[in-house]
Amino acid sequence: GRIDPRGDRDYFRITVPRDGWLVVETTGVTDTLGTLWDAAQPLSAAALAQDNDSGFRLNFRIPLRVQAGVYLLAVAGGRSASIGNYILAVDLIVGYLDNPRPDSAQSGLGVLSGWVCAADSVAFAFDGEYALEAAYGTERADTAGECDTDETETGFGLLYNWNLLGDGEQVVSLVVDGVALETVPVTVTSLGEEFVRGATEDADITLADFPTAGETVRLVWQESQQNFALASGPGGGGGAHRDPDRAVLENPKPGSYQSGISVISGWACEAESVVLEIDGALRLEASYGTGRHRGEVRRHRQRVRAVVELESVGGWRTHAATAGGRGGVGHRHVHRDDLGRGGAPGADAHGDGGGLSESGRDGDAGVAGGATELRHHGLGVGGRRLVASG
Repeated sequence: GRIDPRGDRDYFRITVPRDGWLVVETTGVTDTLGTLWDAAQPLSAAALAQDNDSGFRLNFRIPLRVQAGVYLLAVAGGRSASIGNYILAVDLIVGYLDNPRPDSAQSGLGVLSGWVCAADSVAFAFDGEYALEAAYGTERADTAGECDTDETETGFGLLYNWNLLGDGEQVVSLVVDGVALETVPVTVTSLGEEFVRGATEDADITLADFPTAGETVRLVWQESQQNFALASGPGGGGGAHRDPDRAVLENPKPGSYQSGISVISGWACEAESVVLEIDGALRLEASYGTGRHRGEVRRHRQRVRAVVELESVGGWRTHAATAGGRGGVGHRHVHRDDLGRGGAPGADAHGDGGGLSESGRDGDAGVAGGATELRHHGLGVGGRRLVASG
């Protein structure tokens, strides 16, 4: 696209086929400002998001959790009211952050988890200061059908000691392929130490009227989890590490109590695979290779996670690019006043077709009309990044 003259705006209608994180951004040397609206609302309504230079150099980047629907994007010059060319990229990353939830309470050792259809890396950033890479690719049978393929190895998880952050409100960000997709506030409460050792295990806490009125549950302290767990019976049991110099199972400890969603964790010096066997029957493969120290987020170029339909509704000549194919697919200049309620232009766009390949390789199958349809052709979610440029 091109911003010219000063004060010019280009508008795009983006059709999102399913819930996920929508990431829109520009690249290039032009200072850009991006504004995103719900297309069902008039332009006079409050924008869903606006950004000036969170992307590369002076480019905007807007990552936003959205529902399936139609959205309107405006691209304008940045603070300097600059003019020039830019490349617009639109990604839909299909997934969900299960834990932690916004405004939740956290303590002890916990698991940060969720799923994403396709990613090169998944990490969590803490208070914007440091990040830890999560294990990615665990089995999540409940996500079958959420991605464009039958892929179910979509889970990610990170074991984290919340005590490291200290007490009070903290901020945690989910970072996929170098892009912070979602930031959630949490409230951390600790016992004043990073890892409490030797606390009394004789405390027997009874919680009345839980989970329903008239019921009670018993809580016991679990040092390995730095937290309490629901308990029933006397506990006990044993076990041993066969080769503690090579691998250690830290959770669960022998004879411990377990309840709810929890983490099974440990470390191994070298392994091709790590499998957990439960009661000699159920076997689950664990993700292996997460860091056991603080690290930094590695920035990666984004990949397409799902396919959206991107339509230029004014301002420049549209192009669609896939691997090996590129061509013009229509243009029309539309003023802001022409958009009306919901951002719909008052007349049909027109175009000359060409350039968007059915296979994404040859670039020989034309697309007629003003809409640049970024369609999926058996790639699976995350198959290819689709870029509109001009």
